[in-house]
Amino acid sequence: MPDHLRRCINQNPHCVAGLLRHLFNLQRPFLLFTDLQETIDDFAADYGSDVDLAVLQAFFSRLQEAVLAEPWIYLAWRPGPGRWTYLRLHREQLQLETLTPGDYLAFKERQVLPANDQEPILTVDFEDFRAAPYHLQDEDTIGQGLIYMNRRLAGQLFGNIKTGRQSILDFLAVHKLNGQSLMVHGQPPDFEDLRQTVQYLATLPKTKPWMEFAAEMTRRGFAPGWGDTAGRVRETMRLLMDVLDAPSGESLQAFIDRIPMISKILIVSIHGWFAQDKVLGRPDTGGQVVYILDQARALEQEM
Repeated sequence: MPDHLRRCINQNPHCVAGLLRHLFNLQRPFLLFTDLQETIDDFAADYGSDVDLAVLQAFFSRLQEAVLAEPWIYLAWRPGPGRWTYLRLHREQLQLETLTPGDYLAFKERQVLPANDQEPILTVDFEDFRAAPYHLQDEDTIGQGLIYMNRRLAGQLFGNIKTGRQSILDFLAVHKLNGQSLMVHGQPPDFEDLRQTVQYLATLPKTKPWMEFAAEMTRRGFAPGWGDTAGRVRETMRLLMDVLDAPSGESLQAFIDRIPMISKILIVSIHGWFAQDKVLGRPDTGGQVVYILDQARALEQEM
């Protein structure tokens, strides 16, 4: 599409210049998707049918944001889920250039905080910090990363079952919270330790609280993270045995779901800061604060 847009600019410079003039006449530094849609529709209605605007209209249909500061307009174009292209166009020269995300965001930030070469531009990198050779490519898999990750991990366990087993058991030994072991004390258990412990738990009532058999479990080397009752602990250990015996994505996910992995959650409420015109920062957040506190208490109780 950027190449089609360049050809459109070369073939119809007066039309594109008129559209830019229309955008700059709004006298707004930031234009969002709905603003851009209204602008291209109004421009098409005013311009008439002398020039085919199909390319411009197709481009604007996926244009998410525009940042304007004479003589430049910076554009954030989203051709599809998870894919972005950043462009800039000079109002007079009509030369379309491709930008890096950092250049686009730096220009955008300078419209809020006037340019100052002495002040660094805030940069937050959300890219995966791991050197992962595999990334999901299909748009239909968006939101299912955990499922695919578990499948790949399970596949690695099948590739070398002995090494895979040991990796999981070693993880149990190092899994801690604030220095307290959550799964095992000391050395990781082996398959036989798990089997014998599952047999022991089968002799206990399923609803028996952990504290009433904690001493025996500690003697066997197990920490409180397996569950709060004998039945729950036995189910979790059975899931681990399934993973060690015949790993699959489903069994691995079922076991990981049982492990206490989350200990802290950050809740950010933007209520009252982004609403109708001219209410930015007004102190109308009291009810939302109470709501968030109630949700935090309920979440803590659930966890």
